[in-house]
Amino acid sequence: MSGNCFGQEYFTKNGRISFFSKASLENISADNNQVVSLLNMQTGALRFYVLINAFHFPKAMMEQHFNSDYLESDKYATSTFKGIIAGINNVDLEKDGSYAIDVSGSLEIHGVTKNIKTGGTINVKMESYQPHPSLK
Repeated sequence: MSGNCFGQEYFTKNGRISFFSKASLENISADNNQVVSLLNMQTGALRFYVLINAFHFPKAMMEQHFNSDYLESDKYATSTFKGIIAGINNVDLEKDGSYAIDVSGSLEIHGVTKNIKTGGTINVKMESYQPHPSLK
């Protein structure tokens, strides 16, 4: 996630989510660069909102089936996640590096909400930090 910083909160409207599934007939992959997310570095609270029809596939037919047959994006337009990053205090925003994290929370997709827990990585790259114009 990269974006604007307001105190200890980080916000972006162009986060990225991708997925890949190895299948016997044909591998399936998609990218979505229109993910809205908010991260509070003091509490570890993490939220993101995803437009389902913003996933783009290498083949138009895959995209059509994904939206109409599988996720029914006309009916279920968004997916949301609300959770907490455990150990957020171990991430040093002033030092480049990769920081292993654990995330738990509720993921809602296709009208169904499930609790999940997964690992992840926060990559800090100071050269890419751009303060919000109001902070300059």
